[in-house]
Amino acid sequence: MSFALSKSLKHTVTFKRQWPLVLSLSQQQRLHSAPIQSTAQPPQQVSKPDRKHGSVHWKLERITAISMVPLISATFIMGPNTLADVLLGVLLPFHVHMAMLIVFIDYFNPSRANPLLCKAMTYTLHTSSTAVMLGCALFNYRDIGITEFIQRLWAA
Repeated sequence: MSFALSKSLKHTVTFKRQWPLVLSLSQQQRLHSAPIQSTAQPPQQVSKPDRKHGSVHWKLERITAISMVPLISATFIMGPNTLADVLLGVLLPFHVHMAMLIVFIDYFNPSRANPLLCKAMTYTLHTSSTAVMLGCALFNYRDIGITEFIQRLWAA
């Protein structure tokens, strides 16, 4: 029986009448909750959660977000550039991939949702991120490039 319940019952007028009932209920509860020695299982050891689990992901997100600011501003100042095309072709899909991964972890956590659905969504995310990165690389190599495309789009 909890301390708060016994404390609140002591202050009532009917405490003396209810106390034997409370004692009998708590004794029955102890009898039912007592483990049987033959079927008792040893306690399972729970692994400690890793404190650095999300910090690496968070730092990578911040690094990509911060590194895109000077990259995009330099592109606006200097104009289309091959190095900027390559860096944007890697950083933009990686940044979107990290953001979508966080959405999947937050809203489709395998411990709460269907684990098969979570695996399928994560596999789809990895596949589509790889395809987008490959598409950016081909667009930079075979066509005008990301920065030239943005400049032409902006001027239109």
